[in-house]
Amino acid sequence: MYSRDLIFRRLMHLFLVVFAALVGLACYYQPYITDDVSGRDSLASNSIFGTVVSGYFSFSGRILYMLMGTVEQKYDWFSCVHGLLIVILAVFVVKTAFRYIVLTRLWETAFITLAILLFWFGFCTLDTIVVWRSGSPYLWTLLVAALFILLLINSRINSCFTCISGVCAGLMHEGMSLGLIVFVMLFAIYQKVVRLKIPRRILWGAAGLFIGTILLLVAPGNYTRFDVLTIEANHTTDFFSSFPSYCYKTITTSNICLVYIVLLVVVAILRLYRNPKCAISLFLVIGGLASLMVPALTYSLARRFTAIPAFFFLLGTFELLALLFEKYREKIQGKTVLAAIITFAMLFVLIWDSYNGLISEIEFNKRIAEQEQAIISLRDSGVRDIAVYPIMGKRHRLVYYDSITFDPKHWKNEILAKHYGINSIVLMAPKLD
Repeated sequence: MYSRDLIFRRLMHLFLVVFAALVGLACYYQPYITDDVSGRDSLASNSIFGTVVSGYFSFSGRILYMLMGTVEQKYDWFSCVHGLLIVILAVFVVKTAFRYIVLTRLWETAFITLAILLFWFGFCTLDTIVVWRSGSPYLWTLLVAALFILLLINSRINSCFTCISGVCAGLMHEGMSLGLIVFVMLFAIYQKVVRLKIPRRILWGAAGLFIGTILLLVAPGNYTRFDVLTIEANHTTDFFSSFPSYCYKTITTSNICLVYIVLLVVVAILRLYRNPKCAISLFLVIGGLASLMVPALTYSLARRFTAIPAFFFLLGTFELLALLFEKYREKIQGKTVLAAIITFAMLFVLIWDSYNGLISEIEFNKRIAEQEQAIISLRDSGVRDIAVYPIMGKRHRLVYYDSITFDPKHWKNEILAKHYGINSIVLMAPKLD
C-alpha cells in the first residue's frame, strides 16, 4: 500500500510536469519577432559557433548568454524546455535556502511549488525572459547563477565545482556578474568575521567568477554595444540619479521585492535578525540592487533586466522563509495534509494561468501569421513600401510582441524590411469602429 504522503507527492509531481509542459508549449508557439528574425537570418549563413564568436567581437562578451540565445533561434523545439528550467530553478532556490534543514519530501515539494509561484507572479518580466527566444538567455542566466550560489554556500562541495560554475556565471551577463561579485565579497567578509576563516570553496568560486567576468568585459563587442545603448537612451540624467531611480522602479514593479520586505519586517518583529540566514538574505538583496548599476551606466533599464535583481530578492526571500520554518518546524512539520492542500491550490493556480497563457499564445500566433501572409502577398504583388495595421486585442501577460513600429526608420522596421526583401515597412493607424 502506498502511504498518503507518497500519493500526495506523486500527484504534485504529475501536476508540476503538466505545468512545465504547458509553459513549454506556450514558448513553442511564441511568434518570432524582430530580434529573433535577425538572429535566424544571420544563422542562415553562419554556424552557431561562428555566430557566438562573431558576436563576441562585434556585439557583446556574454559568451554563454549568446550561445543559448543562438541555439534557441536555431531550433524551434528547444524553447519547450523553459518550463522545466523554471522547475529546476525553483529546486536550486529551495536547496540553497534549506541546506541545513531536514525537510520531509512533501514539504520540500511544497516549497518548490511556492518558489515557482513567486517566480511566476513575482517577476514582472515573464514574457521577455521565458517565452521570447531572444530574451530567454536571461532565464538561463538565472539558472547558472542559482547553481553557482548553491555550490558556493554548500560546505560539502568540492572547490573545483565552485570555480567552474563561477566562470560560467561570470560569462553570462554583466549585471549578474556584478551582483554575484558583491554578494560573494560580502559573504566572504562574513565568513572571515564570524568563523575567522574564508573556506577554500568560496575563494575558488570568487576566482572563477572574476575570470569569467574579465573575459566578458574585455570583449571588443562591448564597446560597440555600450555606444549604441548610450545613444539610444538619449539620457538627460547622470548615473547618480539613474541608479536610485532604477532601484525604486525595480522594487515597486516586482512583486517578489514587496514579498521580501514583508518577510523582513516579520523577521525583525520576531527578533530573528541575528540568525546567519538573515545576514545572507541581506547580502543577496544588496547584490541584486548592485546589479542595477550596469543599466544605470547606459541610462537605459530594459524591463527584462529587472529579472536579475528580482532573482536575488527571490533567493533572499527563501532565506527568510527557511529561517521562519526552522523556528516553527516542530509545530508545522507534521501537518502534511495542510501542506498538501496549500500545494495543490498553488499548482491549480499555476496550471490554470499557464493554460490561459498557452491559449493566448496560439491565438496571437494565428494573428501574426495572418499579418505576415498579408505582407508576403503585398510584396509578391510588387509593393515595396508596405503599411500594415497593428495587431489589436487583449493578450495574456505571457505573450510577448514588440516588432513593427510607426516609424519606418526604426531599426526594427529596417530589419524586417530587409528580411522580407522590401524597401520599408511601417504600421498605420488602426481602424476605429
